[in-house]
Amino acid sequence: MKKLSTLSADTIVIYQIKNGDVETCTADCLIEFVEGHAGAKAFVGESVFAKANIFSFLEYIGEGEMYQDWVDDVMEDIKASDFRYGGFFKEINAIFKRHPTYYKGEEIEIDAQNEKWAKGFLK
Repeated sequence: MKKLSTLSADTIVIYQIKNGDVETCTADCLIEFVEGHAGAKAFVGESVFAKANIFSFLEYIGEGEMYQDWVDDVMEDIKASDFRYGGFFKEINAIFKRHPTYYKGEEIEIDAQNEKWAKGFLK
């Protein structure tokens, strides 16, 4: 279990209070929050990024609307043509990387209880 005091101030954390509500913030924000919420649990935020590729794009477009082998047939035509799609997916994936989703990672021991003390305590 990681200690809050060992995290950098900008580490993304997920905290859960007793009523089950879950929020995401940075470690320095968590210090302010936990003072009024005894028993809150905190976790390191593990980031997940959406990733697009030509196959997933075609599957989405053809889902439920096209014949069974439509994606495979279209992929064969794309591969046989000079159609260049790589730049589009590179750009869209770069945008997706700026908008991650966070899931609970390793639990954090909340060892910094006073905001003024903790501000100097966090790395």
